[in-house]
Amino acid sequence: MILGSGARLQCILILAGAIMMSATSLASAQSTLSPQSTQEVVFQQTCAVCHNNPATRAPARDSLHAMSPDFVVEALTNGIMKAQGLDLSPNQRVSLAEYLTGQKLGAQAPMAGRCNQARVFSLNGPSFNGWGANAENWRYQADPGVSVRQLQRLDVKWAFGIPGVVAMFGQPTIVGGRVFIGAQNGHVYSIDASSGCYFWDYAASAGVRSAITVARIRERNFALFGDRRGHVYALDAATGEMV
Repeated sequence: MILGSGARLQCILILAGAIMMSATSLASAQSTLSPQSTQEVVFQQTCAVCHNNPATRAPARDSLHAMSPDFVVEALTNGIMKAQGLDLSPNQRVSLAEYLTGQKLGAQAPMAGRCNQARVFSLNGPSFNGWGANAENWRYQADPGVSVRQLQRLDVKWAFGIPGVVAMFGQPTIVGGRVFIGAQNGHVYSIDASSGCYFWDYAASAGVRSAITVARIRERNFALFGDRRGHVYALDAATGEMV
């Protein structure tokens, strides 16, 4: 069938109208998506390929829910997930972090458990200092204070919870009756080995995966470590103040 020019024009107008209606309907459908549905789409497109695949060893969805939104935003902005977060705006990273953790950014409760009394810090006494305890990296404790026969009778004396963190990498350093640990959330803690309260908490610019090395330089004791951005820190081991 051959259409006249008028009929052809009418068909073109009808087709154009149908296309416009389809585009309008699609835009309307997208605009009616809930914020949760939008963030689920972002997660599936950006994150699921690793976090839904146990073979990648990336934290599973439940582990992400246990993290703090601040940590997730930092991971997407400057941390290990920076490449995946490049295509997301700052607002999208915040929305995704709040969706995955179920918490609002900056709404975390202040950390409890601070030590009530300051104590003199000294390098004397048993220690396990740094990554391998000595320059040869022996990882051997010459004076553990406990025998092999006593091991099976040991009980947990205290536990220390680190906000928003589900994995630790650097091993604890024990010096002068304190436990020094660096965490995935970028914080370094000085903890009383006898009670589990903490003397100070220092926030680095990125996650800390190394063990803390405590050393005496001239008249002061320093806590030395690096973060994931390559920054090196020297803190007063007693107070946690930047030197």
